Amino acid sequence: MLPKIPPTEIAIVIRLFCYCLLTGASYTLSRTAADSLFLSRIGSGSLPATFLGAGIATALLASLWVALWKRYPIERFLGATCFVNAGLFLAAWWWLPRFHHSFDFLSIIYIIAEVKGCLYAINVVSSMNEMMGGHSSRSSWATVLLGFPVSAILIGMLVGVESTAWGATAWLLVAAVIDLLAGLSTIGIFRHALPSPSSATGGPQQDVTTKIAEATLPLTKYVHSTSFAKWFSILIAAKVVVLTLIAFKWRVSVNDFFAARENSLAAFFGYFYALSGVATLVVQFLITGRLLSRKRVVVPILVLPIALLILNTLLVVGVGVAFLFVVSTMAKSMDVWRRSTHSTAVHLLYTNIERKRRRGLIGHNHAFVKPMAEIATSLILLPGILLLDNAVLMIATLVWLLATMKLIGVVVTIRKPSQKDRSGTRSVNSD
Repeated sequence: MLPKIPPTEIAIVIRLFCYCLLTGASYTLSRTAADSLFLSRIGSGSLPATFLGAGIATALLASLWVALWKRYPIERFLGATCFVNAGLFLAAWWWLPRFHHSFDFLSIIYIIAEVKGCLYAINVVSSMNEMMGGHSSRSSWATVLLGFPVSAILIGMLVGVESTAWGATAWLLVAAVIDLLAGLSTIGIFRHALPSPSSATGGPQQDVTTKIAEATLPLTKYVHSTSFAKWFSILIAAKVVVLTLIAFKWRVSVNDFFAARENSLAAFFGYFYALSGVATLVVQFLITGRLLSRKRVVVPILVLPIALLILNTLLVVGVGVAFLFVVSTMAKSMDVWRRSTHSTAVHLLYTNIERKRRRGLIGHNHAFVKPMAEIATSLILLPGILLLDNAVLMIATLVWLLATMKLIGVVVTIRKPSQKDRSGTRSVNSD
């Protein structure tokens, strides 16, 4: 069933959907090409250093981008980001035959691809907030965000089918062309922006998290707890550590399984991202809406850490190239649940805090905790000690599960009294 979009929102939804589709397609191509080129020509042994460089670069540029966005209109950055990325990947395609096995050059391509994904995500969230605001329909938000899984399906299948004829180098050029198209799609986009009642009155607009979360799970009680914020940050940090280690182990196992063959790696990554996109859409339509519409957050939040605890245990104790390839791919495939259900359910937890404190906690977790966790994980990977990597993976998974249980306990505690309280007043739960 197609989403019902109000007629006044159709124009901006189409423009933003195209922007998401094109930027998502470019990122999928860039990520596939960067992984294939680096693994086949340099090898997985040098991945930790590149992970570290990517983490530092992403943290610095993302912080700079957010700071600039607060001072200047977002419309200045949408097209500029795309055109700069188009130029960078065009240059990478041009110079790659000359530096085809250069660690520094291939690392730069890898890092640029990582930074591209981060900046495009910031641009999408910011532009949706600016041009659609908190008063637009939930169907419009959901439709725009469908651009990402749809692009993963289309580009993934294209790369998978054509990798026998097209090498990873050619995909750099295609990514540059798509970046150029994405930049052109932003021309005049703000003419279709919806009028914002809140901006007219000087009031704050809702962000994406607030828009989706409060519409799905309106609460009558807020928690003013320092321990709640602390455990939330611990959850984010532990999750980032686990997902980063899984991503590393997955790339290593894929490289080993396909014996570092460039075209085989590109084809596998393409099919993987395509199937992940299909699975994400299926889960979103059949499971996510039903769970969240019934205000159930416990199952969506707990499924991921519990499943990864089982799979990570198999990764730690398992041996053999084929076994590790299968298990690590299963663990990486849990990104489907994370993107479709888990992330939205985690966002719902933010609604347990009053809006002013909520924005501060969101900024702290995404601008500080997440990048610092990524950098710390990369430093752990640098020595190349398998025992250390496995120990950190298991400990971080257990901490993630513990933090999740702590937060769920707080939510359950503040909800029980609210079901009996018919007065509609908000009470406070403090330490």
